[in-house]
Amino acid sequence: MTFDTNLTVSFTTSGSTGSPVQWLRSEEQLQLECSIMRREIGEAEATLSFASPSHMFGDVFGRRIPKSMGIPSIHVGDILGSVNFPTVEHVFIVSVPSTWEVLIRQRSKLKQYKAVTFIHSAGPLPTIAARVLNALGSRSRLIEIFGSTECGGIAIRRNGALGQNQWTVLPDVELIGPAETGALEVASPRLATKVNNEQANTRVTDDIVWRTGSCSFVHLGRRDRIIKIDGLRVDLDSIDSQIEQRLRKFVASVPVQDGLRGTSFDVYVEGGDSLDELIVRRYSRFQPRGVYSRPELPRTHSGKVDYQYLSIDGTQVSRAIQ
Repeated sequence: MTFDTNLTVSFTTSGSTGSPVQWLRSEEQLQLECSIMRREIGEAEATLSFASPSHMFGDVFGRRIPKSMGIPSIHVGDILGSVNFPTVEHVFIVSVPSTWEVLIRQRSKLKQYKAVTFIHSAGPLPTIAARVLNALGSRSRLIEIFGSTECGGIAIRRNGALGQNQWTVLPDVELIGPAETGALEVASPRLATKVNNEQANTRVTDDIVWRTGSCSFVHLGRRDRIIKIDGLRVDLDSIDSQIEQRLRKFVASVPVQDGLRGTSFDVYVEGGDSLDELIVRRYSRFQPRGVYSRPELPRTHSGKVDYQYLSIDGTQVSRAIQ
């Protein structure tokens, strides 16, 4: 495994859980990333990208790969505005979590396509994605990319894994360490380097996984999204997914200090109403400290919920659901 030291391209993390960090990557690494991903995603006649080109996912799939294929790419910068769907038969749609609500509203426009390949990353696939995929039936194909700014693409899963959580690593990625539950550690020639730091051969991510084989794993959650309540490990992303299935609205849970249990969490509902707290408290496996409504959840440019802008005291930034 060789590592290029000519680091010329910089990307910055989204900053959804802390201060943004700048990472450097060489053009050779990016070309390798594009080459691997092209083999995974196949061909299309145009790309419609909802991912910011300032972040690696949007740069690779919304700019570099379409250019290498010689196909047009349309970037959607404002999800509240009109979307210019390309007039072709087979389209790539590069999605982030906030994309799917737009696609639900615009699903009549998707009917023009004979084939749609959805390429999703930058956060968990929201439950409403199933409505879009089911509406298109056999004309749709879903490819999820598991990766990060600092590691690039790590693993992939396709249609059959919708609702499951097992990933298969990309050809040039090696899983490091024994096959057990713990932090995900990988080796890859595409690892980025922090400014003023030496290039690393391996990297430990903030993801907790269960190794199911030499080239596969189940994602259990992120270290910064896992809390302990009464000694039980609670994955806040899993809590959000369960609640979203019931509410059909975007939600975000954040950890808080609790006088009774030590640690608890608050739930923020995007566009919440008076019934939401009753539904949350009935169907959530763990009871939140509070349930709050916000007109919109704060998001980064990559579409992730920006947790650092959700206050510990929900009444400071939201109205409590009455």
